[in-house]
Amino acid sequence: MLYNVFVYGTLRDADTLYRLLRRNPPMRPARVNDYRKFIDDASGYPMAVHEKGAFIDGALLQGIGNRDLSALDNYEGVHKGLYKRITVPVLVVGSKTPVEAQMYVKGGGEL
Repeated sequence: MLYNVFVYGTLRDADTLYRLLRRNPPMRPARVNDYRKFIDDASGYPMAVHEKGAFIDGALLQGIGNRDLSALDNYEGVHKGLYKRITVPVLVVGSKTPVEAQMYVKGGGEL
């Protein structure tokens, strides 16, 4: 199965993606509504939390397989609770129809 992944921080960097995935997947400018991005004081990383009326501009990675998703989960510290991965509707710039994507949001774990 292939997934879309919405990214808004360090995963937008082509070098970082290549290091993690050994390729640079297609990336399109996109927006997620009802989430707010902030820099977490404890970790220094960009994170997202649900906030009605807010939005995050980022990018949609396309064609992400299960192995890629595992690499991204590991990078984001999902197993430590730093982030959690959820499914959200994403609007690609120039489109009026949202697509389903995975997104990393603030988890409840400690560093």
